[in-house]
Amino acid sequence: MSLADIPGSNFSIADRSAQDRFAERTVVACLIAIAWYNALELIVLCFATFKRYGGWYFWCLLIASFSIIPFGLGYLLIIFDIYSNMFPVAMELVAWVGMVTGQSLVLWSRLHLVCYSPTVLRATLAMIIVDAIILHIPGSVLEFGSHSNKSSLFTHGFNIFERIQLVGFSIQEIILSVIYSWEAVRLLNLRPRGHYRGTLVQLLIVNVAMIMMDAAIIGVQYSGLFDIHVTLKAMVYSVKLKLEYAILGKLVHITEVGGSSSAHTDLSDFVDLSLHNGRTTQQDSDMFTENPEYGPHVRRTRVPSKGSSTDPLRRSLSAAQSPTLDHQIQAQNLHKKRPFAAILLSSNSLSHVRHAESELARNAADNYDWAYLSRCTLVSTWEPCAMCAGAIYWAHIGRLVYLASEAALREVAGIGNPENLTLDLPCWRVFEKGQSVVEVIGPLIEEGWEARVVEDSRRYWG
Repeated sequence: MSLADIPGSNFSIADRSAQDRFAERTVVACLIAIAWYNALELIVLCFATFKRYGGWYFWCLLIASFSIIPFGLGYLLIIFDIYSNMFPVAMELVAWVGMVTGQSLVLWSRLHLVCYSPTVLRATLAMIIVDAIILHIPGSVLEFGSHSNKSSLFTHGFNIFERIQLVGFSIQEIILSVIYSWEAVRLLNLRPRGHYRGTLVQLLIVNVAMIMMDAAIIGVQYSGLFDIHVTLKAMVYSVKLKLEYAILGKLVHITEVGGSSSAHTDLSDFVDLSLHNGRTTQQDSDMFTENPEYGPHVRRTRVPSKGSSTDPLRRSLSAAQSPTLDHQIQAQNLHKKRPFAAILLSSNSLSHVRHAESELARNAADNYDWAYLSRCTLVSTWEPCAMCAGAIYWAHIGRLVYLASEAALREVAGIGNPENLTLDLPCWRVFEKGQSVVEVIGPLIEEGWEARVVEDSRRYWG
């Protein structure tokens, strides 16, 4: 017996003319066909594109994609009254759990790539589990009852609870989509013209589109077209999963640390170096010293703004700001490190992240000669402390560019913070006491880099 034959049910095909029934059944068949096509394509993509068959993302995507097939089949058997026992009902109910909860877990499994708060990650997972318990179990009991010999006792309750269940799951997915959208906007502010901007914009658009699809499902359900509504759910969830597969996989590249990532980044308008005088440690701006022990050191002056788009030095310095902040974000995200990062610019674009400037300087000094390092630039998110400045000096690195000042760090970390007892000693004062030249450029306040570094660092310091 189909729900179409139950008085008071929302299955409306039986109540319409033969022409209307044919049109609605055609729509139902088309929606199921599209859903199955998308599901089969996703299953093939799971096994063809994943290098490792494991992890939350792989299994949730595979289960949610596969569940679309029995969900659609179960409702086809019910709506077209092909198989009148409880088997199609059990089939679509089990598949509904895998499809809707699986889709939410697909979103959750990649949430850590844009949201770094353990509290938010735990809260969203708890929300998905609790919603699955309080919405799936009563809904399954009521739907089984609606197909039983005592259907009159369950049908009215099922009609009401089915709408509550749909709204509940839609709110759950909207919450996840809002978190993705919020974090995407935040990351766009941190990378205003970075090479990940396109991915973040797509992430924002996809989540807005999913919110609109949830609204469309609710609208069709409340219109009373229950047959079209349940098959539309299958089609919409298949589209959602395809969109999530297309965009969430790209998020992995944002958190991958690679030495070559900065080599292809051209952000020449991020910082106008003409705003910053190269602060050095000698009094005579035209001084040139050549010490046979320390190698050649040239007194640097500020970089001219004219012809900057073709100036390799300017392009190199400008391109380093975003990757350096990216490294800081990745260090917190992947390794729970404190918010500090530094990269060393050379003709070979060496990069290294550990305990920021001092570790990088030591590593560079162990692997490169002084004459070479005197022509390199170290780019850091934060102004180096006295210890790190000393390491930079003794490594004979010729130029330092930092995005945010030590004073700003002291404000973010807090005075008296035992984890970071910030010195009130600008790095240029350390360099000016030395005998070799280190050019200092920073903080980059006018271009907004200090504000972005501070914003990201507040995730750690609070």
